[in-house]
Amino acid sequence: MPLTSSNAPAPQSVPNGHYLPAQAANDTITAAVLTDDLLAAEGVQSYLRSAADIRLVPRRQARTADVVVVVTNELSEQLLDRMKQIHEASVVAHQCMALICAQPTERLMTLAFRCGVVSMIPRETATCESIVAAVLASGHGSAVLSGPAIRRLEDTSREFYDIVYSEHSVAAGGLTAREVAVVRLLAEGLPTNEIAAQLNYAERTIKNIIRDVLDRHKLRNRAHAVAYAHRTGAI
Repeated sequence: MPLTSSNAPAPQSVPNGHYLPAQAANDTITAAVLTDDLLAAEGVQSYLRSAADIRLVPRRQARTADVVVVVTNELSEQLLDRMKQIHEASVVAHQCMALICAQPTERLMTLAFRCGVVSMIPRETATCESIVAAVLASGHGSAVLSGPAIRRLEDTSREFYDIVYSEHSVAAGGLTAREVAVVRLLAEGLPTNEIAAQLNYAERTIKNIIRDVLDRHKLRNRAHAVAYAHRTGAI
């Protein structure tokens, strides 16, 4: 299905989706286009080339791009392999991808996220303007995602957490169950000796647990450890 364009400015949302606003940034975003549709490639490349704050680089230089725009009718295993190759060869630490395609299966969607996809727009509703919006959002550290994509990310995150916690007793933020128990009591304002009494540990053991948490996560002090546990959802 051909992509469409209009004279309207780039929108701040996508049909049936959600736009997460990027922070203001003056840096130019470099973008490369990967597609199995030559007609779509010409149209997207032409529009990106004329868009402010975006510099188009050739497909052969995709590993140097901030954002790789992937345009296809249906996501396939073959295209995912090409995406993975680019992602693994990238010389840009923050490189990400914006995917424009028909709604993929949950399995292919998950694999796409692993390849660095942060934005996803349904092909049937995509316009050149919405693609530009996705490139700018992605390049500035944000995302454009449809409802099903957001739900899949939530489900995958939940599944990963359940597996890690059940098999390794590791909670959110990389804290063990014992560390969570200690930090939770720190958050309640208890001193080391009272934490030791409540958890039936030696006071030295509690001090060692706290020190391990601070050192492993590069935290400054106990208050920072409590803040970290709150931020990551461990407590």
